[in-house]
Amino acid sequence: MKTVSTQILGSLLLTMLVVAGGGGYVELQDAAQVEQENNLRNQRNTLERLSDSLVYPVWNLNRAEVNKAISNELVDEDIRAILLYDEHAELYSGMIHDGTGNSVKPYEPNNKLHQQLLSRNQHPVSQMLIKDAVNIGKIVLYANDDALRSRIQQRGMTLVHKMLWLFAALSVVQFLVLRKVIVQPLTRLTTWASSIRPDSRSSPPELGNCKEITVLVSSFSEMTNRLSNAVAEISDKNQALVLQGRELLDRHERLMATEEMLRNQIQELERTQSLLAQEMDERKHVQAEIAELNTQLEQRVTERTAQLESANRELEAFSYSVSHDLRAPLRHIDGFLDLLKTRIATDLDDKSQHYMDSISNAAKRMGILIDDLLAFSRMGRKEMAAECVDLAALLQEVIHEFDSEARDRDIDWHIGGLPVVTGDHAMLRLVLVNLISNAMKFTQKREKAVIEIGCLSETTELVIFVRDNGAGFDMQYAKKLFGVFQRLHGTDEFDGTGIGLANVRRIISRHGGRTWAEGKVNDGATFYFSLPQAMKTK
Repeated sequence: MKTVSTQILGSLLLTMLVVAGGGGYVELQDAAQVEQENNLRNQRNTLERLSDSLVYPVWNLNRAEVNKAISNELVDEDIRAILLYDEHAELYSGMIHDGTGNSVKPYEPNNKLHQQLLSRNQHPVSQMLIKDAVNIGKIVLYANDDALRSRIQQRGMTLVHKMLWLFAALSVVQFLVLRKVIVQPLTRLTTWASSIRPDSRSSPPELGNCKEITVLVSSFSEMTNRLSNAVAEISDKNQALVLQGRELLDRHERLMATEEMLRNQIQELERTQSLLAQEMDERKHVQAEIAELNTQLEQRVTERTAQLESANRELEAFSYSVSHDLRAPLRHIDGFLDLLKTRIATDLDDKSQHYMDSISNAAKRMGILIDDLLAFSRMGRKEMAAECVDLAALLQEVIHEFDSEARDRDIDWHIGGLPVVTGDHAMLRLVLVNLISNAMKFTQKREKAVIEIGCLSETTELVIFVRDNGAGFDMQYAKKLFGVFQRLHGTDEFDGTGIGLANVRRIISRHGGRTWAEGKVNDGATFYFSLPQAMKTK
């Protein structure tokens, strides 16, 4: 017959095994999806990069440069082959990993091995080559599905092993807890019940706070009392008949019962002492394990801190490189373009002048984009200063900065009451500058612009909004608004770099709030940001 401990352990192990199997399968599916999405994103990035590098070689019919550019991209083991077709859909060039070595070989359409390798990928990705709005070819990329499957299998096995170990540990812990709460009290109850005598009265042992076991002990105790009462009644009746003969026997029985009870109590004390000693040993073992885990955790924290400090230093170096190495070529382009304009100003026709102005404007936009990128990078590392910020006064300062832009425009301002909050003054000022700038920019084509700023007080947060009657946007693209470089309008309609709203989201997130927007095409837009109610200054 199986013991309770064995049955509980078996049930726990079976339950944990089923849960581990199901969880491992779900996690494996998620891991496979993530790997496939990453692989597809990398393929599209490769296509975009390769498209930029192949336009001029294909246009100039430089097959050697084309093959070289394709071979350079095939160093990635996730790519099986890259084929280039001309504008008539004829194969112009192609390179392939055929698995016979580490080198890249030209693709041969009649090679059965090449055909077999490409047939494994049922969903190749492609991109057209465009020059001056003319289709000059198409690039087709075939992924190496074998490498992808290998990574997914390896990741799945690692995940299953971890989950099996975790659930095995949880099963052991639950078994130990159930053993202490249920099995041990039942064992003590059985021992006590076996020691009960019909003519004795003994108190039940302490068996913990489990309600069901307490009820069981109470029932045992009540049954013992009834049994003792019945024995007493019988004894009294018998004593009336043979009082003298039973007197000595009763005394002897009482002495024997007392001795038995004392013996059982001594045994119970010995068992209790043994259990206490065992529990003390287990507690010491657990404390040692906790001390070891704390030591490991402190070491991991130290290592992670060192990694973060190294990453910050690398980011600072990158910011300096961007600031110095990218701005210098732009200044050279703009400076030499001014010299060229001065030198041949009288010999330029209108079209040439337009080309030179386009180059100059592009260089300036690139400089602005670099400045915005650096500001976006620094915003994530800048320490926040907690101070009282009067949003109403801050808004008036921001609007005053746009007086020169608003002087020749008909703008109707609607400004509601704004609270005083605790936050970083400079960061919150940048939030208002970006939102007011957006509202003025996207209403510039309106004969009369209406811009409204106000505050909604919710239960757990303060909601500030900026509403305008400008160009608006399609709500299906609302999630893209606050991403870096995400623009819903072309630069020929409205200028900008696509970083301002990303900065807004980063600043508000650091203040513990959230950002969102609502709008309708040609019917205006409303941008919201929230701050926790705890930041409001009373």
